[in-house]
Amino acid sequence: MTLFLIHHADSAASDTYQQNIKVFTVKKNGQTFTVEGRKDTANILAEAPPKYDPSDREWAGDPKTWEQLMQVVHDAFQAERDTLLYENRGRSQELKDNLNRYFSAASGELQKRQHTIDVEMQSAAAGVGRSESTITKMDYKGISVQGDKATVVVDIYSETYYMDYNNNRDEGGGSNAEQHTVTLELDNSQWLITKDLWVFLPGYEP
Repeated sequence: MTLFLIHHADSAASDTYQQNIKVFTVKKNGQTFTVEGRKDTANILAEAPPKYDPSDREWAGDPKTWEQLMQVVHDAFQAERDTLLYENRGRSQELKDNLNRYFSAASGELQKRQHTIDVEMQSAAAGVGRSESTITKMDYKGISVQGDKATVVVDIYSETYYMDYNNNRDEGGGSNAEQHTVTLELDNSQWLITKDLWVFLPGYEP
C-alpha cells in the first residue's frame, strides 16, 4: 500500500546488470549533466538537472484539481513499474501501451517511458536481469495549477530489487527516494504528464 503525504505551504541482476545501472556525468553543448540509468541507453536532458529543495512549495488552484493531479501522478508512476513485474510478464506490452493514459505522446514523454521499458524487457529476455520497484510513500510538497497546465512536486520513496533470470532477488537495490518535479497539461479533459525532472533525496544517492 502506498502512503500519501501532503505538505501545505504553511506546514512544517546479475553483476553485469548491476554494474550498468549507474549515475554518471556527461557533457552536451558546454553543460554538464548527471544522468542515471544504463550507460548504453540513458537520455541526456536538454536542460540543467534540478537540485534538491527541501522546502514546501506553493499550493495554487482548486483543491479538487490537486486530488486529481495527485491520483494521476501516483497511477502513472505505479503503472510504469507494473509493466516490469514478473507476475505481469504476459501482459507487459498491453500495460506499456496503456501508459498513454498518463504520459503525453505530443511531448515525447510517453515514448521515452516506453523506450526505457523496452530496454528493461530486452535485458530480461536476454538473461541479463531486470529490476522491480514498489512505491512505498509519496510526499507531495506542492501543486500549482494555472489554466490547463500544472506542476506537481513530490518526494517518491520506493523499494527496488534486482532480479536474476530465474526471478530470484539478486544483491543490491534497496530503499530509494527521489524528488520529482512533474509538469502536466490537460489533453481532452485528461491530465497527462509532459515532463518529469528528478533528483535523489539527500542520503539516497548511489
